[in-house]
Amino acid sequence: MKELLKELGFEHLPMYLPFTMRLYSIHESVRDFPKEFEEYARFISQPLTKGMFVACDQEGNVLVELHEHDYIDAEPDGMGGAIGSFDTNQYRIDEKQYQQAKERVLFETDDKGCVTMGLANIGANFKTIEHAINAGVKLKLK
Repeated sequence: MKELLKELGFEHLPMYLPFTMRLYSIHESVRDFPKEFEEYARFISQPLTKGMFVACDQEGNVLVELHEHDYIDAEPDGMGGAIGSFDTNQYRIDEKQYQQAKERVLFETDDKGCVTMGLANIGANFKTIEHAINAGVKLKLK
């Protein structure tokens, strides 16, 4: 999808009509590219979720980047220091979940898009990707 949009000269996701007109202008016949129409229509009709912008778990909770020090269970050693253990297994499980969530992120957020749209209210403000595009939100694929 990203390659096709780039080929058509779009930096951000376009509304459906400009997409189809630009696609039609570079092809001889509509019959040459019905798959692209269908794929784009299906893509922009998806429900808009927080996970499209930031790493989220399956329930839609925003995940934060992990740090090993958060997995150290430390107790005072009586000499001003601490003795601790590192929960390697839990760290690996959580790190894998976070990386998978990052891979599911679809859009860049360099224009403070998340802040502008109000990440917590994405579903309330815009039901689908198409609704956001039609409202003027500039969405750029990663």
